Amino acid sequence: MLFLGIICTAAGYMLSNISQKYIPASNVGLIYTLEPIFASILGWLFLSEILGVTALTGAGMIIISVTLPHMGRQFKKQKLLREIAKDIKLGHKNIKRMIL
Repeated sequence: MLFLGIICTAAGYMLSNISQKYIPASNVGLIYTLEPIFASILGWLFLSEILGVTALTGAGMIIISVTLPHMGRQFKKQKLLREIAKDIKLGHKNIKRMIL
């Protein structure tokens, strides 16, 4: 049992360190943040653990805390892309006016 715990822990940390070479740190941080939720779901599925109101509330709070910053970045990107598209359209109209 001790051997299995050591090997699983070592393999997990080793894979985590290797993955950080290829995945941005912000994504790895999100995965680590969601780890308690995955553990709770797997415990519920395989060990028939009961998830109470407190556990479900905590899981919901974790999910919200992970998704809100991501949504904020997406809204900023979309706004910036709309502004760039608007500037490009105005630029094309100005160029057409100059040519005509």
